[in-house]
Amino acid sequence: MMEFDIHRLFEEGYPGLKVSARIGSAADYQQVIEEFFPVIRDQLNVRFKARMRKEGAVLHEADLEEETDIHKWMVEGLIAGFLGGSVVVAIWAAFEQGVDNIAEYVREKEGLPLRLCDLKDGSLRQKTEKYLFSLTRTEFTFPDSLADVQFLRNIYAHHNGDTNTLSVEQRKKAQDIVRSTQGVSFVDDHQIVIQSTYLQSCVSRVDSCLDALLRFAESKYPYENGDGK
Repeated sequence: MMEFDIHRLFEEGYPGLKVSARIGSAADYQQVIEEFFPVIRDQLNVRFKARMRKEGAVLHEADLEEETDIHKWMVEGLIAGFLGGSVVVAIWAAFEQGVDNIAEYVREKEGLPLRLCDLKDGSLRQKTEKYLFSLTRTEFTFPDSLADVQFLRNIYAHHNGDTNTLSVEQRKKAQDIVRSTQGVSFVDDHQIVIQSTYLQSCVSRVDSCLDALLRFAESKYPYENGDGK
C-alpha cells in the first residue's frame, strides 16, 4: 500500500495521511467483501434449499424451475454484482478524493487560483495531468490506466451494473471490457459481475497512481521543518 512521509505530518496542508487512509479503507472494504461474500452466498443457498424442501412438493415443475432461476439470478447476478460494484465505487471515490487533496496541496504551494474542478474536458486522469503541468510546468503521468475502473464505477453508480440501460456505444465498451479483462463478466448478458481478481487489480492500480502523485508533490516541494532541515 502507498506510504506517506511521516516527517511531514505537521506540515500545513500535507495530504499524505488522509490519502493513504482513504485508499487503505477501500482496500479493507474489498477484503471484507471478498471474505464474506462466500458466506452470504452459502447461507442463501442453504435457506433456498430448505424452503424448496418445504414447498417444493406442492409446486409445479415450471414453478420450481422459475424459483430456481430467480434464486440463481439473485445470488450470482444481483448480490454478486452489487457487492463487487460497491467496492469499485468505494475505490474510485478514494481515488477522486486523493487526487483532489493532492491537487489542492499543489495549488496552495504555487499560490494560484486555478483549481482542478475548473477543468471540464477529459477524464480525471487527463485533467489531473494537464492541471499539474499548468501549475508547475512539470510533466506528470500516472503509471497505470484507470479508464476501465472509472467506466465500471459509472455503470454501477448510475445503472447498478445493468448494461441494458446504456447507450449502444456504452454497451459495446462494456462488452469490450468484459472480453478483455480478467475478473469481469456478464450474467444473463447484461448484468456486470466483478470478481475478486479485478477488485484486487483496482486497488493495486489506484494505490500506485496515488502513490506516484504524492511522490510528485513531495519531490516538487521539499519539506523543511522548524530547524530548517
